[in-house]
Amino acid sequence: MRDKKEKRRLQRFDLCLPARIYPAKKEGANEAIVAPTINICAGGVLLDSDTGLETGSKVELEIVLNLDELEKLQEKKAQIKLSGVVLRSDATGTAVAFDENYELEPIG
Repeated sequence: MRDKKEKRRLQRFDLCLPARIYPAKKEGANEAIVAPTINICAGGVLLDSDTGLETGSKVELEIVLNLDELEKLQEKKAQIKLSGVVLRSDATGTAVAFDENYELEPIG
């Protein structure tokens, strides 16, 4: 039996961070789906939620970072606003591949 090799090019980090998923805007309200991260890398994120979002659908994300350990910033927290595409959404979670649109901003 062959060993299963890791196919990812980017290092993943097991981090549980508060996050919100906003499905692509359609007619009506655009409510957030609250789901913590399971792991994250520079190219995408796995969220602890079976959102039921369709594979290939566009989403926007907000991920909250606690910056207590960074003395350079006076704010206690920051959030990253990202957009991307749903790769899968099943019992293992919702996987999203990031695109190049992001914004880092202080909060609270």
